[in-house]
Amino acid sequence: MLQAIKNKKAGRNFKGTEIQWSSLFEGSEDSLTSSVVGTLLYLPDTIIWTILNQAVGYNLISIDEPIEDFIFWPSWNSKYTANRNFVEPDVFIETPHYNIIIEAKKADGKGQDINQWKRELIAHQNEYCNVGNKKDVIFIALGGVSEDKKVPIEISSFTEDLLPEGYDRKFTITQLQWKTLLKTCLDQKYTLEYITDEYNQATLRILNDIIEYFEIHKVYRLKYFSDINYPNYKVKDYPLSSFTLI
Repeated sequence: MLQAIKNKKAGRNFKGTEIQWSSLFEGSEDSLTSSVVGTLLYLPDTIIWTILNQAVGYNLISIDEPIEDFIFWPSWNSKYTANRNFVEPDVFIETPHYNIIIEAKKADGKGQDINQWKRELIAHQNEYCNVGNKKDVIFIALGGVSEDKKVPIEISSFTEDLLPEGYDRKFTITQLQWKTLLKTCLDQKYTLEYITDEYNQATLRILNDIIEYFEIHKVYRLKYFSDINYPNYKVKDYPLSSFTLI
């Protein structure tokens, strides 16, 4: 499907009005989330966590942590929240030691809502709060933020009543912009291009698809010459006076 959209072939063989898939995808939050995050999950687990850790700027999760399961748009029990029917985060990922919740917004800048974060964390407690499940919780606000940072929010203030007595669970909330995730994918691609490994070509193909999905959804990374990190080349800064207009 990606190649059909990229080469303007999608929609040509449907009866009736031709569908402009690229235009539809450009403004779709769910399409951006499923395309980018869904394709990221095809990568080896070590590469996924390497990209994520580099994007957020600290070691959020061990790169040796295997992914056990994931689901897009799960419907969770809305008890103790203002939602009437259910609570629906965008992505839920399970590993042996962590439950990871991703709430995505289409554009960087604004759109995330701390009250929505609270509803999703409480609904997570409804689903997974039991003595036998003592996994730490990582909440990633992807997009809809103006900067990348670890959010200093005391989650226990509204979740402690939902936890069994003596239950110790760590909550981590971090904000991440789409453009930062794109830059990290590009950096990982450039790094792998200079490593000789029989599996690298498959990984690079997946990374190329992720980068193209960003492009389809109009998420771009402006790259400056000084950002380029090629082993055999060095880019130097020169003042404008060094150049002559002709």
